[in-house]
Amino acid sequence: MAWRISAELVAAFLFCGFVGYWIDEWSGTRPAFLIVGLLLGGTVGIRNVYRVARKISAEAEGTEDR
Repeated sequence: MAWRISAELVAAFLFCGFVGYWIDEWSGTRPAFLIVGLLLGGTVGIRNVYRVARKISAEAEGTEDR
């Protein structure tokens, strides 16, 4: 389970960072979109980790939390 959580965090961070880098290369606005992409990726990754952790906690308690 720890691998899943860490993989989700890293994947979101890298994907959004790559998209920001690509937009910077395309538009010539280095490093503005890279920084925005990395911040967005970190936010999305932390949100996913929080969501998965809540699901695991709810399953451990025997309740279903959405």
